[in-house]
Amino acid sequence: MRAATGSTTRSLASRSRRSIMRPPSSLMPRSRFLPTGHDHGDEEHRDRRAGTDPALRDHPFRTATIDPVAWCPLHGPRARRSPRPIATRGSCPREPGPPPTDSRRPTREAPNAQPGSSLTDQHPGESMKNYDVVVIGGGAGGLVAAKEARRRKASVVIVQDGPLGGDCTFTGCVPSKALLAAAAAGHGFDESMRRVHAAIETIAATEDSAALAREGIDVIAGYARFRSPTSIEVNGDTVRSRRFIVATGATALIPPIPGLRDSRPLTNETLFTLDRLPPSLAVLGGGPIGCEMAQAFARLGSTVTLLETADRILPREEPEASAVVERALARDGVTVRAGAAAT
Repeated sequence: MRAATGSTTRSLASRSRRSIMRPPSSLMPRSRFLPTGHDHGDEEHRDRRAGTDPALRDHPFRTATIDPVAWCPLHGPRARRSPRPIATRGSCPREPGPPPTDSRRPTREAPNAQPGSSLTDQHPGESMKNYDVVVIGGGAGGLVAAKEARRRKASVVIVQDGPLGGDCTFTGCVPSKALLAAAAAGHGFDESMRRVHAAIETIAATEDSAALAREGIDVIAGYARFRSPTSIEVNGDTVRSRRFIVATGATALIPPIPGLRDSRPLTNETLFTLDRLPPSLAVLGGGPIGCEMAQAFARLGSTVTLLETADRILPREEPEASAVVERALARDGVTVRAGAAAT
C-alpha cells in the first residue's frame, strides 16, 4: 500500500512539474512583430523572426527588437525588459573596434537616433550621454558626492556653471582660514591677501577638471536645466541618468535694510577682492562667517563692530561656546553688540 501510494505521488508530481514547465500551446506568447494573419515567408518577417528590425538592418547599432517573454507558473506570460543596444565590432564610424566593457564608462548612444526611437529620445542634432550619477554643482558638497560615487565604481559627471570648488574654495573656508592665519602671524593687509590668493590657487589646482578626469569624473561647464525626471539639458546637449544630486549651494543674503543694497555692501563673495584695508568695518550677523571676518580684520587693524539680532553671537551653538568666542573676539578688539538690529 505504501509503495503504491508513493508511486502514485511521484507520478502526479511528475505530471504537475511538466504542466508547470510546459504551458499549453494556446497560451504561448507571440512576438509583437508577428501578428496573426500575416505572411511569414517574406524577407521582412524573416528578419523580424531573426530578431532584427528591417529599419535597423544597416544601422551602426544593431539591436534585438523582439521582446522575449518569460512564463511564470503563477501569473502566466510576463514580459522582460528589451535588450539594450549592442554595438558590433567596427560597426560605429565614431568608435571603431569593440564597445567598452567597463561599466563605469558612460554609455554612447547611436549618432543618428531620432525622437521616439527605441535607442534615445533626443532631438536631431543633439548629443546624448548616460551616467550612473549626475551631480549638479561643483562646490564642496558636489565634489564630495562625485568622488564618493566614483569610489563605488559609478560613472559620474559634474555640471558646474563657474570654477570648480565653489564657495568653500574661493569665498568661504579656504580664504577665510588663510586670512585668519596670516593676520594672526602679524602680516600686513597686502601680504595677508597675497597668502589668501596663493592658498586659493593651491586648492583649486587639486579640484579642476584635469584633476577630476584623472579620477574618472567628467565635468561639463554650463547651466543644467531639467527636461524630464531622467534627463537634463546642458549647452543644448542631453545628459541622462536615474540619479541626480543637486548641490547648487547658496548665495549671500542682503538684509532688507533700507538703503543697504544701494550702498553696495561687502559680502563673503566680494570681501577677498579688496585691494586696501578698510579703516572701519560693521559686520551684520554673528554667525560663523561674521565672527571669522570680524576677527581677521580686527587683527589686521580695522575698527570692527559685530552686530547680531539674537541675544548672543553664534545662536545655533551652545551658549557656552558663544561665550568663549565672544571673549576671544573682545581680546582681538572687536566690539560685539548682541540683541541689536541695524536700521
